[in-house]
Amino acid sequence: MARRSDEAVVGLVSLTAGARGDRTEVSYQLLTEHWGRGYAREAVAAAVSWAQDGVPSGAPGVVALTQEANRRSRRLLEALGAALVDRFVEWDEAQVLYAFPSPPARRAGPAATRPAAAAADGHGAAGP
Repeated sequence: MARRSDEAVVGLVSLTAGARGDRTEVSYQLLTEHWGRGYAREAVAAAVSWAQDGVPSGAPGVVALTQEANRRSRRLLEALGAALVDRFVEWDEAQVLYAFPSPPARRAGPAATRPAAAAADGHGAAGP
């Protein structure tokens, strides 16, 4: 992911279909000098939204995994609406799995078929 103002790389966000069974996993890493500036929140929210647009109704959806001890990452996921769904040990560390809620069903009609940019009000449609 790159900062818009100067295209400096600040981190990475990825989506992996089928990473956790039949669910899509969102992963993210940010360079420490860019922590606390909202970049991860905006990028993860945009990635999850994009992934959910491609997830058929009834599919398990989008999840994220982090170490249980990573409080910052857990707060980010919870702030984006993800719910804790599992705890386990992997790579010799306690892990937690979060699931994002399914998006509301889209209604047919002009507003539902417009591209997101056309429907946006210009106030940060890509993320919070």
